[in-house]
Amino acid sequence: MKNISKFCNVPLLMSKVAAHHMTNCDDDDCDKEAEERGVERSGEGIVEYQLEGILCYTDGYCGGISYKEITQTLDMLANDRTVTGVLLCIDSPGGMVQGLAETEQALKKLIAAKPVIVLADQLASGAYWLGCHADKIYMTDPYAFSGSVGVVRIHFDYSKQLEQDGVGVQVIASGDRKLSGSTLFPLTEQEMSEGRSESLEIYANFKNSVAQARGLDLNNADNTLEAAGNVIKFGWASGNLFNASQAQSHGLIDGVSSKAAAIAELSLLVRERQQVALDTMPVVNNNVKLRINYVN
Repeated sequence: MKNISKFCNVPLLMSKVAAHHMTNCDDDDCDKEAEERGVERSGEGIVEYQLEGILCYTDGYCGGISYKEITQTLDMLANDRTVTGVLLCIDSPGGMVQGLAETEQALKKLIAAKPVIVLADQLASGAYWLGCHADKIYMTDPYAFSGSVGVVRIHFDYSKQLEQDGVGVQVIASGDRKLSGSTLFPLTEQEMSEGRSESLEIYANFKNSVAQARGLDLNNADNTLEAAGNVIKFGWASGNLFNASQAQSHGLIDGVSSKAAAIAELSLLVRERQQVALDTMPVVNNNVKLRINYVN
Protein backbone atom coordinates (compact mmCIF):
# COMPACT_ATOMS: atom_id res chain seq x y z
CA MET A 1 0.00 0.00 0.00
CA LYS A 2 1.32 3.43 -0.92
CA ASN A 3 0.46 6.76 0.68
CA ILE A 4 -2.93 6.90 2.35
CA SER A 5 -4.82 10.18 2.17
CA LYS A 6 -7.55 10.42 4.77
CA PHE A 7 -9.50 13.02 6.70
CA CYS A 8 -9.88 11.50 10.13
CA ASN A 9 -7.33 12.40 12.80
CA VAL A 10 -7.61 8.94 14.34
CA PRO A 11 -5.93 5.66 13.31
CA LEU A 12 -7.51 3.58 10.60
CA LEU A 13 -9.46 0.50 11.68
CA MET A 14 -10.09 1.99 15.10
CA SER A 15 -13.84 1.56 15.23
CA LYS A 16 -16.35 -1.21 14.78
CA VAL A 17 -18.06 -0.82 11.44
CA ALA A 18 -21.75 -1.26 10.75
CA ALA A 19 -23.49 0.10 7.67
CA HIS A 20 -27.19 -0.30 7.01
CA HIS A 21 -28.38 0.05 3.45
CA MET A 22 -31.84 0.51 2.08
CA THR A 23 -33.56 -1.35 -0.71
CA ASN A 24 -36.15 0.33 -2.91
CA CYS A 25 -39.30 -1.42 -1.68
CA ASP A 26 -43.03 -1.06 -2.00
CA ASP A 27 -44.44 -4.14 -0.27
CA ASP A 28 -44.45 -5.51 3.26
CA ASP A 29 -41.68 -8.02 2.59
CA CYS A 30 -39.32 -5.33 1.37
CA ASP A 31 -40.21 -3.06 4.28
CA LYS A 32 -39.35 -5.91 6.65
CA GLU A 33 -36.02 -6.42 4.88
CA ALA A 34 -35.26 -2.70 5.11
CA GLU A 35 -36.07 -2.71 8.81
CA GLU A 36 -33.70 -5.64 9.36
CA ARG A 37 -30.98 -3.66 7.62
CA GLY A 38 -31.44 -0.78 10.07
CA VAL A 39 -33.67 1.37 7.88
CA GLU A 40 -36.86 2.51 9.55
CA ARG A 41 -39.85 4.14 7.87
CA SER A 42 -42.47 6.31 9.53
CA GLY A 43 -46.06 6.71 8.43
CA GLU A 44 -45.12 9.96 6.68
CA GLY A 45 -42.48 8.29 4.55
CA ILE A 46 -39.54 9.46 6.66
CA VAL A 47 -36.58 7.07 6.53
CA GLU A 48 -33.76 6.68 9.02
CA TYR A 49 -30.46 5.74 7.37
CA GLN A 50 -27.50 4.81 9.59
CA LEU A 51 -23.82 5.22 8.73
CA GLU A 52 -21.28 3.99 11.25
CA GLY A 53 -17.52 3.62 10.88
CA ILE A 54 -14.65 4.77 8.70
CA LEU A 55 -15.40 5.92 5.15
CA CYS A 56 -13.52 3.82 2.58
CA TYR A 57 -13.09 3.79 -1.18
CA THR A 58 -14.23 0.19 -1.64
CA ASP A 59 -15.40 -2.70 0.50
CA GLY A 60 -12.66 -4.08 2.72
CA TYR A 61 -10.12 -1.43 1.71
CA CYS A 62 -9.73 0.02 5.19
CA GLY A 63 -12.22 -2.06 7.11
CA GLY A 64 -14.96 0.53 6.86
CA ILE A 65 -18.02 1.64 4.91
CA SER A 66 -17.77 1.65 1.13
CA TYR A 67 -18.46 4.97 -0.61
CA LYS A 68 -19.89 2.93 -3.48
CA GLU A 69 -22.52 1.32 -1.26
CA ILE A 70 -23.38 4.63 0.40
CA THR A 71 -23.77 6.30 -3.00
CA GLN A 72 -26.06 3.53 -4.23
CA THR A 73 -28.23 3.86 -1.15
CA LEU A 74 -28.43 7.65 -1.41
CA ASP A 75 -29.48 7.31 -5.06
CA MET A 76 -32.19 4.82 -4.05
CA LEU A 77 -33.48 7.20 -1.39
CA ALA A 78 -33.53 10.10 -3.86
CA ASN A 79 -35.46 8.11 -6.46
CA ASP A 80 -37.88 6.31 -4.11
CA ARG A 81 -41.21 8.15 -4.34
CA THR A 82 -42.39 6.62 -1.05
CA VAL A 83 -39.57 8.41 0.82
CA THR A 84 -40.42 11.99 1.78
CA GLY A 85 -37.51 12.80 4.11
CA VAL A 86 -34.32 11.25 5.48
CA LEU A 87 -32.87 11.24 8.98
CA LEU A 88 -29.19 10.52 8.34
CA CYS A 89 -27.70 9.07 11.54
CA ILE A 90 -23.90 9.25 11.41
CA ASP A 91 -21.22 7.94 13.76
CA SER A 92 -17.96 8.30 11.86
CA PRO A 93 -14.46 9.74 12.40
CA GLY A 94 -14.09 10.37 8.67
CA GLY A 95 -12.11 8.39 6.16
CA MET A 96 -10.45 8.39 2.77
CA VAL A 97 -10.42 11.09 0.11
CA GLN A 98 -10.80 8.76 -2.85
CA GLY A 99 -14.45 8.13 -3.58
CA LEU A 100 -15.84 10.97 -1.47
CA ALA A 101 -16.64 13.33 -4.37
CA GLU A 102 -19.14 10.98 -6.00
CA THR A 103 -20.86 10.29 -2.68
CA GLU A 104 -21.01 14.03 -1.97
CA GLN A 105 -22.81 14.60 -5.28
CA ALA A 106 -25.25 11.78 -4.51
CA LEU A 107 -26.05 13.36 -1.13
CA LYS A 108 -26.56 16.77 -2.74
CA LYS A 109 -28.97 15.17 -5.21
CA LEU A 110 -30.90 13.60 -2.34
CA ILE A 111 -31.05 16.88 -0.42
CA ALA A 112 -32.30 18.70 -3.52
CA ALA A 113 -35.10 16.13 -3.82
CA LYS A 114 -36.25 15.90 -0.19
CA PRO A 115 -35.34 17.19 3.29
CA VAL A 116 -32.39 15.63 5.10
CA ILE A 117 -31.43 16.11 8.74
CA VAL A 118 -28.15 14.75 10.12
CA LEU A 119 -28.19 13.40 13.67
CA ALA A 120 -24.67 12.42 14.71
CA ASP A 121 -22.84 10.72 17.55
CA GLN A 122 -19.56 11.62 15.81
CA LEU A 123 -19.25 13.76 12.69
CA ALA A 124 -15.59 14.34 11.96
CA SER A 125 -13.46 15.13 8.95
CA GLY A 126 -14.68 13.38 5.77
CA ALA A 127 -17.94 12.49 7.52
CA TYR A 128 -18.45 16.19 8.27
CA TRP A 129 -17.65 17.05 4.63
CA LEU A 130 -20.60 14.88 3.63
CA GLY A 131 -22.93 15.83 6.47
CA CYS A 132 -22.44 19.60 6.17
CA HIS A 133 -24.80 19.73 3.17
CA ALA A 134 -27.87 18.61 5.15
CA ASP A 135 -30.74 20.96 5.88
CA LYS A 136 -29.92 20.73 9.60
CA ILE A 137 -27.10 19.12 11.63
CA TYR A 138 -27.59 18.01 15.22
CA MET A 139 -25.39 16.11 17.65
CA THR A 140 -26.89 13.55 20.02
CA ASP A 141 -24.89 14.70 23.06
CA PRO A 142 -23.32 17.98 24.27
CA TYR A 143 -19.92 16.28 24.30
CA ALA A 144 -20.21 14.53 20.95
CA PHE A 145 -17.45 15.67 18.61
CA SER A 146 -17.66 17.18 15.15
CA GLY A 147 -15.43 19.20 12.87
CA SER A 148 -11.84 18.14 12.17
CA VAL A 149 -11.90 20.08 8.91
CA GLY A 150 -8.49 19.25 7.50
CA VAL A 151 -6.45 16.70 5.58
CA VAL A 152 -3.92 14.14 6.73
CA ARG A 153 -1.55 12.31 4.39
CA ILE A 154 0.40 9.41 5.91
CA HIS A 155 3.46 7.62 4.58
CA PHE A 156 4.72 4.48 6.30
CA ASP A 157 8.48 4.05 5.90
CA TYR A 158 9.61 0.50 6.68
CA SER A 159 13.18 0.87 5.45
CA LYS A 160 14.79 1.02 8.92
CA GLN A 161 12.70 -1.86 10.21
CA LEU A 162 13.74 -3.98 7.24
CA GLU A 163 17.37 -3.07 7.85
CA GLN A 164 17.11 -4.08 11.52
CA ASP A 165 15.58 -7.37 10.48
CA GLY A 166 18.42 -8.02 8.07
CA VAL A 167 16.22 -7.76 5.01
CA GLY A 168 17.85 -6.25 1.95
CA VAL A 169 15.75 -4.68 -0.77
CA GLN A 170 16.73 -4.75 -4.42
CA VAL A 171 14.36 -3.16 -6.88
CA ILE A 172 14.24 -3.29 -10.66
CA ALA A 173 11.76 -0.75 -12.01
CA SER A 174 11.07 1.07 -15.25
CA GLY A 175 9.78 4.62 -15.15
CA ASP A 176 11.36 7.32 -12.98
CA ARG A 177 8.30 7.65 -10.73
CA LYS A 178 7.25 3.99 -10.57
CA LEU A 179 8.30 3.67 -6.91
CA SER A 180 7.14 7.11 -5.84
CA GLY A 181 5.65 6.81 -2.37
CA SER A 182 6.82 3.25 -1.82
CA THR A 183 6.86 2.15 1.82
CA LEU A 184 10.25 0.53 1.18
CA PHE A 185 11.98 3.91 1.13
CA PRO A 186 11.76 7.32 2.84
CA LEU A 187 10.02 10.04 0.89
CA THR A 188 12.25 12.32 -1.15
CA GLU A 189 12.00 16.10 -0.80
CA GLN A 190 10.20 16.23 -4.13
CA GLU A 191 7.68 13.63 -2.97
CA MET A 192 7.13 15.52 0.28
CA SER A 193 6.53 18.74 -1.66
CA GLU A 194 4.10 17.05 -4.02
CA GLY A 195 2.25 15.50 -1.11
CA ARG A 196 1.90 18.85 0.60
CA SER A 197 0.59 20.47 -2.57
CA GLU A 198 -2.00 17.75 -3.07
CA SER A 199 -3.11 17.96 0.56
CA LEU A 200 -3.47 21.75 0.35
CA GLU A 201 -5.59 21.43 -2.79
CA ILE A 202 -7.92 18.94 -1.11
CA TYR A 203 -8.00 21.09 2.02
CA ALA A 204 -9.04 24.15 0.00
CA ASN A 205 -11.87 22.17 -1.61
CA PHE A 206 -12.93 20.91 1.83
CA LYS A 207 -13.06 24.42 3.29
CA ASN A 208 -14.90 25.85 0.29
CA SER A 209 -17.49 23.09 0.39
CA VAL A 210 -18.17 23.61 4.11
CA ALA A 211 -18.22 27.41 3.82
CA GLN A 212 -20.74 27.27 0.99
CA ALA A 213 -22.95 24.67 2.66
CA ARG A 214 -23.00 26.34 6.08
CA GLY A 215 -22.61 29.97 5.06
CA LEU A 216 -19.29 30.39 6.89
CA ASP A 217 -16.57 32.99 6.42
CA LEU A 218 -13.30 31.67 5.00
CA ASN A 219 -11.31 34.48 6.60
CA ASN A 220 -9.36 33.16 9.59
CA ALA A 221 -11.05 29.77 9.10
CA ASP A 222 -7.85 27.88 9.81
CA ASN A 223 -6.29 30.28 12.33
CA THR A 224 -5.72 29.76 16.03
CA LEU A 225 -6.85 32.87 17.88
CA GLU A 226 -6.40 34.19 21.41
CA ALA A 227 -9.82 34.77 22.92
CA ALA A 228 -10.81 36.55 26.10
CA GLY A 229 -9.07 35.32 29.25
CA ASN A 230 -6.18 33.86 27.24
CA VAL A 231 -8.40 31.03 26.05
CA ILE A 232 -7.23 29.62 22.76
CA LYS A 233 -9.91 29.56 20.09
CA PHE A 234 -9.34 27.37 17.06
CA GLY A 235 -10.74 28.37 13.66
CA TRP A 236 -13.51 26.19 12.30
CA ALA A 237 -11.14 24.79 9.65
CA SER A 238 -8.12 24.39 11.94
CA GLY A 239 -8.51 20.60 11.94
CA ASN A 240 -9.67 20.70 15.54
CA LEU A 241 -12.47 18.58 16.97
CA PHE A 242 -15.23 20.55 18.74
CA ASN A 243 -17.86 19.61 21.28
CA ALA A 244 -21.43 20.55 20.44
CA SER A 245 -21.33 24.00 22.02
CA GLN A 246 -18.06 24.90 20.33
CA ALA A 247 -19.18 23.54 16.97
CA GLN A 248 -22.45 25.47 17.16
CA SER A 249 -20.60 28.70 18.00
CA HIS A 250 -18.55 28.21 14.82
CA GLY A 251 -21.68 27.52 12.79
CA LEU A 252 -20.69 23.94 12.03
CA ILE A 253 -23.84 22.44 13.56
CA ASP A 254 -27.31 23.60 14.61
CA GLY A 255 -27.32 22.23 18.15
CA VAL A 256 -28.09 19.10 20.18
CA SER A 257 -31.22 17.06 19.61
CA SER A 258 -32.94 13.82 20.49
CA LYS A 259 -34.03 11.49 17.71
CA ALA A 260 -37.68 12.21 18.42
CA ALA A 261 -37.17 15.97 18.15
CA ALA A 262 -35.15 15.59 14.95
CA ILE A 263 -37.86 13.46 13.36
CA ALA A 264 -40.51 15.98 14.41
CA GLU A 265 -38.55 18.81 12.78
CA LEU A 266 -37.98 16.68 9.69
CA SER A 267 -41.73 16.12 9.44
CA LEU A 268 -42.23 19.89 9.43
CA LEU A 269 -39.64 20.31 6.68
CA VAL A 270 -41.36 17.61 4.64
CA ARG A 271 -44.72 19.36 4.93
CA GLU A 272 -43.16 22.72 4.09
CA ARG A 273 -41.60 21.35 0.91
CA GLN A 274 -44.82 19.61 -0.08
CA GLN A 275 -46.73 22.85 0.44
CA VAL A 276 -44.23 24.76 -1.70
CA ALA A 277 -44.56 22.12 -4.41
CA LEU A 278 -48.35 22.31 -4.14
CA ASP A 279 -48.39 26.11 -4.32
CA THR A 280 -46.21 26.16 -7.43
CA MET A 281 -48.15 23.53 -9.38
CA PRO A 282 -50.26 24.66 -12.35
CA VAL A 283 -53.96 25.19 -11.81
CA VAL A 284 -56.13 22.54 -13.48
CA ASN A 285 -59.84 21.62 -13.58
CA ASN A 286 -61.74 24.51 -12.01
CA ASN A 287 -58.81 25.90 -10.06
CA VAL A 288 -58.19 22.63 -8.15
CA LYS A 289 -54.51 21.87 -7.66
CA LEU A 290 -53.16 18.38 -7.89
CA ARG A 291 -52.09 16.96 -4.53
CA ILE A 292 -48.85 15.11 -4.07
CA ASN A 293 -47.44 12.97 -1.29
CA TYR A 294 -43.78 13.24 -2.14
CA VAL A 295 -41.16 15.62 -3.43
CA ASN A 296 -39.14 14.44 -6.41
